[in-house]
Amino acid sequence: MSLTVLPLKAARERYREFDGIISIEDANSGEGLRVPASSLSSLPVGPPPFDMAEDGEGRDGPHQLVLAFEDLDEEGYGAATHQQIVIALAFARLFRDRSLLVHCVKGQARSPALALAILADRLGPGREREAVVELLYIRPDDPHDILGPNLHVLKLADAILERNGALFQAWMAYEAIHWNDKRSQYRYWRMEAPKLLPPERETSEVA
Repeated sequence: MSLTVLPLKAARERYREFDGIISIEDANSGEGLRVPASSLSSLPVGPPPFDMAEDGEGRDGPHQLVLAFEDLDEEGYGAATHQQIVIALAFARLFRDRSLLVHCVKGQARSPALALAILADRLGPGREREAVVELLYIRPDDPHDILGPNLHVLKLADAILERNGALFQAWMAYEAIHWNDKRSQYRYWRMEAPKLLPPERETSEVA
């Protein structure tokens, strides 16, 4: 049940260590991790269930799933979709007994949220707080590297896994107890500050 969460920079250095990789990147960024074709096993194509057969050329490298969505804590344009999380969880189930890397750009929000969903899926219903403990072991919450799972991804996972909000509440219970004012500002600026921005105005060229 090996699961690792890393930022993009570390993932680029260590991707060869893993059997499976879930790469989360910004939409239309084009700057994410791509496993070289020389070491890439057959990519899952289409909706689950995935075909994990080798590519026929004797290679047995990591399998990679790439997801592109923005780091938004609420539903909106560019945010994670229900289908993306369904596919990610199905992919992760293929690596229950093998090593799986989940990474995003900073390793702070999107990949920890998906990792928490994967842990909850593996542990089963009613063990969401255990999943949080496991996540904190895999990806510690450090004052200089805050762990703040993407809340929208957690809500999607709750619905998909039919946990009735238990996964979201388990994480928020951790924040309520362990986060100080400085860390709480992190969540505020992720969720509230965008609402304070003025609406975009159309600009016109000045002759």
